[in-house]
Amino acid sequence: RVLGSLHSLGLAETTMAVVLGDHGYKLGEFGAWTKGTNVEEDTRVPLLIHLPRSHRQEDAAARDESAVVELIDLFPTLIELCGLPPLPTGSQKLEGRSIVRLLLPADGRQGKKH
Repeated sequence: RVLGSLHSLGLAETTMAVVLGDHGYKLGEFGAWTKGTNVEEDTRVPLLIHLPRSHRQEDAAARDESAVVELIDLFPTLIELCGLPPLPTGSQKLEGRSIVRLLLPADGRQGKKH
């Protein structure tokens, strides 16, 4: 619905949108609800990133990426996508790593298209 609204308002080609959930998928599996363990159902969360036209290859389609990323990687990714200078990394500084390399592969590879 978020992307549909962006399209209907004519904003999809100029707007970056991020949809995420910091909650595992577990809904009663293993006798538990919500996250609280390291089983796969707890550690997988949705992360969808819509890039404006200026950040996409012309023929790029929606795709799945199987790489392991963390939500802590989102902030450095957004900094890079917005063209802001990178922040220092390391102890007591910015944590996480930009995943732009997964969103905009330099080698032209394509993920699974939808």
